[in-house]
Amino acid sequence: MYWIIDVIVIVLLLCAFIIGWKRGFLRLVGGILSFVLAPVLTIAGIALFILLLYKIGVVNQMALLMINVIGETNSLFALIQIESYDVAYYLGLIILAIIGFIISYILVVLLFKGLANLMKNCGKKGFVRVLDVILGIIVRLAILAAVVLGLFSVINALKDTLVGLDELLRACPISGLIYKYNPFNELVSDILSGIIG
Repeated sequence: MYWIIDVIVIVLLLCAFIIGWKRGFLRLVGGILSFVLAPVLTIAGIALFILLLYKIGVVNQMALLMINVIGETNSLFALIQIESYDVAYYLGLIILAIIGFIISYILVVLLFKGLANLMKNCGKKGFVRVLDVILGIIVRLAILAAVVLGLFSVINALKDTLVGLDELLRACPISGLIYKYNPFNELVSDILSGIIG
């Protein structure tokens, strides 16, 4: 029973090693950059699209078109004391934002596909490939180690509440050593005691 956690930790380490070997560091960085930058670039593209259309007067023209759709006077808007032009203006902005999103999304997807191909091709060359693999393995193992150490330190900090899990981890031959001599144990205990009180 106690070996199950050790086997899980070893399998996770092997998976991190194999994924680091196959994908390398450049694809990891590319994935993180696309995860972080894609939404930012898409939002920036929408904002620039609307700003450009506002500067050339398309936003106001869109509001006038929307007035034709909803009417200059509307009893529902009068009842809730909102001007028809304001509703038309914001509806126009929403439509333009959707169009801007579609354009920005397509451009961002094309940009990141191009960057992914560039990173993939750069990672296939001799020394660069070796360095990419070594860094990929090191970084993925470090990320996994941080997750395991963090999880174990939280369990250690809550050992009075999680008595069964604490005892199980202490009984494991390999994971028990990591659990007992975890360098984050005191730090996480101090943080959690400060939060919990």
